[in-house]
Amino acid sequence: MVDDEEGVARTGEAMLLRMGCEVRAYTDSTLALEVVESDSLEFDLLVTDHTMPEVTGAQLAEAALAGNPSLAVVMASGYRFGDESAVDGRIVQLDKPFSMAQLKASVEKALGLDRI
Repeated sequence: MVDDEEGVARTGEAMLLRMGCEVRAYTDSTLALEVVESDSLEFDLLVTDHTMPEVTGAQLAEAALAGNPSLAVVMASGYRFGDESAVDGRIVQLDKPFSMAQLKASVEKALGLDRI
């Protein structure tokens, strides 16, 4: 879970934990980038904010997917973003603010669990 706003990062972390996920939460997108570049295969899911200083959500997702093409990605934003962030259509967009149910539906879609 990556969001430069502490409150959003902690709330997202708590929601993901309630869904049964093991979670690492970061408010520093540069640090998150270093982690996914060094350990990308350790992760099944990346939930990230779209607009962050230093490293954007799109840049983070692109780097994470380069190291782990099967990674599920959910990108949260208060704004609609265009195809430049889609990374071949592999990113599920989540509108902010989001509820637990909306996050859960987005995570399930990204992981392909909505097709079961």
